[in-house]
Amino acid sequence: NVELNVANYGLVVGYGGKGAYNWGGSFHNGEDGGTAIVNKSGIAVTVNNYNTIAGGGGGGSMGMSTFSAVWIAQGGSGGAPYGLPGYSGREKYGAVGGLLSGGAGVVEGKVVGYKECSRYACHGNIYLTGGIGGGLGLPGSDSIDIRISFPQSKTVYFPGNAGYVRTGNVKINNISGGVTRGR
Repeated sequence: NVELNVANYGLVVGYGGKGAYNWGGSFHNGEDGGTAIVNKSGIAVTVNNYNTIAGGGGGGSMGMSTFSAVWIAQGGSGGAPYGLPGYSGREKYGAVGGLLSGGAGVVEGKVVGYKECSRYACHGNIYLTGGIGGGLGLPGSDSIDIRISFPQSKTVYFPGNAGYVRTGNVKINNISGGVTRGR
């Protein structure tokens, strides 16, 4: 039997998931983070991990106002590392994920003097923040819909899950403070 033994003293991570987005009126959830170690061979791999092995962070969610005649939406931010931001279709992007942390939620500006009304109530002073991308091995977060006058629910396009630490025949031994993060 052939077996490969590897020592990791650095940072091994999957890619960050893209934030939730709208493309041509079609809405998409945040993407899952990538897998850190993929073994497609028939060879068993053992990793002695002295640092960090983590799946990529999930992309942040996108929010959209539910009663708005003139809808507003904010794209989700990318997960770590360097996940791409989502796009809302109204020139509103999330933020790019960083190396270790997800991109920050980006605020859609207040719609000044705008009131949106349903048959139940009117709501004004709308703020909408795209979801934050997940840090290494963490899922993305939900968006935030803030109403100054009255609270109102939002439609959420879901955030992405954390990426997998490993797939295939891979065994990881965390040694001397080594950590793994993700699914």
